[in-house]
Amino acid sequence: MKTIKKVQLKLNECKYIPFLDDMEENTMYYSKEFQVASHKCFCGKNHECVTPIMDNMWSIEIINSDKFTMKPSILNNPCKCHYIITNGIANVV
Repeated sequence: MKTIKKVQLKLNECKYIPFLDDMEENTMYYSKEFQVASHKCFCGKNHECVTPIMDNMWSIEIINSDKFTMKPSILNNPCKCHYIITNGIANVV
């Protein structure tokens, strides 16, 4: 798998996920209370990617306020953008 670009991310821990139009670029919104993460796709096409944070789906490890890792990788539909998030950096492939 070849990395096309690397995107430095911010983590915004919040109770409620904002609407797509209110989301900032390169920001992951995470609601621990509702076990969900969401962001604008890193491809730049303004698609929303919603990721359920559950034991049998995805997990998020918060290292500090700037760094986090999500597992497994994320494939966003409908744009088919695929990336791996490690230490606050999305490796878009």
